[in-house]
Amino acid sequence: MEVICQCHVRKNGYWKTLKTGILLLATSILQLHKKLLNEGFSFILTARFTQDALENLFSLIRYKSPTPTSLEVQNNLRIIPLSQLMKEKGYFNYQYDDGEYPIDFLDDLKERGNKSEKADILFKN
Repeated sequence: MEVICQCHVRKNGYWKTLKTGILLLATSILQLHKKLLNEGFSFILTARFTQDALENLFSLIRYKSPTPTSLEVQNNLRIIPLSQLMKEKGYFNYQYDDGEYPIDFLDDLKERGNKSEKADILFKN
């Protein structure tokens, strides 16, 4: 902490927001670590305190429009999780399931058009 307080970002030596942020971060983590040590934890994973996931979500929301309306944000918040679930992941250790997605099931019902066939599909054993 002393090193950060004594370092100068520029020649004039003014207190910069960078220094305030670093001190706030370090103080918060140290206080949290102290509290968790008293409660029986042996360590904390500081990488879990980042906002990277939140920043990624905001960038996905602003992907099509840099200044989305509240309705666009609401719609994007509904669409983004679904689109991520529908993507094939190539870097995980599992095989691709070639079965139908539940969302496609409704499209199949629309295509068939026959009510008796719909009933057969819905109540099939």
